[in-house]
This record gives sequence, C-alpha cells and structure tokens, in this order.
Amino acid sequence: MKIDPANPADLSVQIASAIRDAIVEGKLIVDQRLPSEAELCEQFAVGRTTVREALKRLAAQSLIRTQRGATGGAFVNRLSFEEAYSQQITTSTLLLSMNAVSFETACEARFALERACAPLSAKRRTADQLATMRAEIHRQGQPGLTDEAFCASDVAFHRALVDGAGNPVMSYQLAGAVEAMQPLMNMITFTARDRHAIIALHSSIADALEAQDAAALSAALEDLGAEIIPFQSKHFGASYPYGNKIEMLCALPKGEPFVFFDTDTLITGDITQVPFDFDRPTASMRRTNTWPVPQLYGPQYNGLWKSLYDKFGLDFESSLDLSHPDEYWQRYLYFNAGFFFYRCPHEFGARFLEYALAIRDTPPVELCAQSFDPWLDQVALPLVIHALGGGRDTLPQGLLDGSVSCHYRFLPLLYARESQQAVDVLETVAAPNKLKKVLKGYEPIKRMVYQGRGQKARALFDQDNLPRKEQAIRNRLKSNGYWMR
Repeated sequence: MKIDPANPADLSVQIASAIRDAIVEGKLIVDQRLPSEAELCEQFAVGRTTVREALKRLAAQSLIRTQRGATGGAFVNRLSFEEAYSQQITTSTLLLSMNAVSFETACEARFALERACAPLSAKRRTADQLATMRAEIHRQGQPGLTDEAFCASDVAFHRALVDGAGNPVMSYQLAGAVEAMQPLMNMITFTARDRHAIIALHSSIADALEAQDAAALSAALEDLGAEIIPFQSKHFGASYPYGNKIEMLCALPKGEPFVFFDTDTLITGDITQVPFDFDRPTASMRRTNTWPVPQLYGPQYNGLWKSLYDKFGLDFESSLDLSHPDEYWQRYLYFNAGFFFYRCPHEFGARFLEYALAIRDTPPVELCAQSFDPWLDQVALPLVIHALGGGRDTLPQGLLDGSVSCHYRFLPLLYARESQQAVDVLETVAAPNKLKKVLKGYEPIKRMVYQGRGQKARALFDQDNLPRKEQAIRNRLKSNGYWMR
C-alpha cells in the first residue's frame, strides 16, 4: 500500500483509499487485523493524526471495525447487505439533494429496475411482503394523512415490492432509487385526487402480485411510472399555487419542445393535427379582462402595461393589437395560462420565473394599486411570449380551446356552457370500470358525471343563448344546487 506525497489530495484520503483498494482486491481479507497505528505511520511516513483520520473514514464506510483490549485494533469488517443498504441510501440521497444526479434520471432508474423485479416478485413474494403492501395501501387512504407520511408509505410499499423478488443484489441496487427519493418526494404536494389515482394503481400492483401475474404487474408499474413527474417548488408553493406551472417547467427534458395544458383541460380531438410552431410561442386567448384594474386617478391600461414592458426592456408598440381602440383591454397582449408552448421548457421557464419574481418583488411604481394574486402568472406570461418572439396569432383559431381541447375550469361550467363534443368525450373517457374506481373518489366527478347531476345542470341553459357573463352562469348553477369545485 502506497501513497504519493506530491499529490495535492489530503493524505488521510490517500491512505484510506489505499487501504480500501487493498480490501477490495483481497490483499486484506475479512476479519484480518490491520497494521497498528504506529506501523501505518511508519509505512506512510505521516503522523498519527493523519492515520487516525484515515481510519475514521474507513469506519464510516463500514469497511473496518475497531475493538479495544490486548487483542484489539482495526479489523477488516464483514459488510452485511443491511449496512450496504444504509450507505447506498445515504450516498444516493446526497447525490440527489446536491443535484449531482437529476431527479428525472433517478426516476428513470427506479421504474426500470422495478419493472426488472416484477417477474421475480410475482413468483417469489411472501405472504408477509404482500401483507405489508396491503397495509400501506390502507394507510395511504386514511383521512388526514400528511404529505410526508403518504410519501413514506409510498416508499415502504415499493420496498416490499422490490424485496419480493428475493434477490438481495436487486434490493441493494433499488435502495438508492427508492428510499433516496423520499426527501425529494416529500416536497411534492399530493392532492386528494392524485392520491386516489396512486392508491388505485398500488391496488392493481398488489392484486397482480397476489395472483402471481407478472404481465399484469409489469403493466401496472408502467401505468404508475407515467402518473407524476415531481418537481421542487422553491419560490411560490402553497402561498401561490398558480406558480407551479412556472416552476414545473424545469422538470421537463431540456431542449425538447413542450405543450403545457392546465389540469382542468379535456383533450377532445387529435392533438397531433395542431400545427405548433415551437419557435413562436402563444397561449390561450380564451380570457376576460381580469387584470389590470385601472384606478380612477391612476394610470390606465396603456400606462400600466407599458410600465412592465419598460421594466424588462421590451418593445411595447409591437405588442399592441391596433384593431382595438386605445385603452380598450383587448388592445393589450393578455392571455389565459390554460395552455402555452415553446421549443425548450428550461428557456421558457427561466424567463417566466425571472419576470414573475421581478413583478412580485419589485413592481413598477405604476402598479402600486394593482393586485397580483391570483393573476401573477397571467401578468408575466404575455411578456415572456413577446420576449421569445411569439404573439397572438401563431396558431390557427378553433383548434386549442376549440375542436381539440377544452379548458373547462370547473366541471359545472363544462356541463353548463361547453360543446356537446366536450361533454360526450368526458363521459366516454370516464366510463371504463378501471377509471371509475379512481374517479369516484373525486366528489365533483362522482356527482356530475356518474350521478347525472351534470346533465341536469346542462338542461338549465339554452346552448344557443348562454348568458354573456360567466358570473351569471355560476349564479344559476349555485341557486339550483349544482355548483361544485
């Protein structure tokens, strides 16, 4: 065992590496006593403090153990899989938390390795492992369960699935991709609807495992793998949940074109037929004049919007729709954030985040009387799109927010005012029994779709003569007991 005194690396690190290499190569075997501290000092020509630091490093890695007494000293440790699990989890957690490994990469590894375990788990799982999975499913459905506890239960469920393969090497490999994800998974807010979907998929996995059906188990794991892409909310979180659409963009693959749809969107046609120009972004034009709200003695639409363009060094005049008169709200670039797209989510997201934070934290003085909650994302969005070379007219009309997609916002509004095509698509996709089991856990879908209240709400309105104002539609729904959110 040798070290290089001329190497700038810490000498204790070099000594620990030399001893570790000797153990791995079999030059030092299990239970063999290492040379004494004095002998190691002489061998490496270093002081006792340096040797002790090297031995501490090796002990921290469970490569050696120390014992006192006449026959004491440092000995090569017999490493167990349990100890290896702990080290693997610690190392992987650090790599993830320090962004040395992306969460996307870790998710890919986890799902790939779990699918590899599926055939063996279907064949070898024990009754105790299956019981553990059933117990965790029951726990996940308990009311009042915190997000952290739900995530911990998710980890326990998947650990039992992996251990069911009866292969300690696989269990060791998965330790870094299952348990190590828990701290990051705890940053996700699981809504009740998300939980119902996950619990249903967990139940499918457990059912397939109990039936020892490897194909069904693999299919259920595939479904679960496509359910959620987690991301960390660093700037908005619960205080401004609409900011999730801004921060989630960094979780998408860099450099790949994307289309964002709000969760309250129904795809009603063939989305592949939409001629997206990913170099020229746009967003939903299905909006009303919600922001800004000009004050009597303050700046009006022109002054308010221009202050934002000036703040970010953007050309204001080229953003205007000159077919509308000055100070009319539609003259100014304004979108609904129900959908938007671009060639790179990271580029779009970075600009979106920059503008949103700057507007929130240091708004122009002209906006001192304006509220940004809940409109912040819609205030920043037109600025982002204009800065990236997009605008109002980069998509043909009538496709998104038309024949291909429906941004309905709330189910009672869908039934009250959307096209018959949208209603038919909703009820068709919600009909399969596999989905009913999940969707019935969400009260608005249960009542509006499955109990027929949606069709009764629709009968309140003449689809050829709807009220012009959304508030009038809401009021009629509420007065008849059909409003839910």
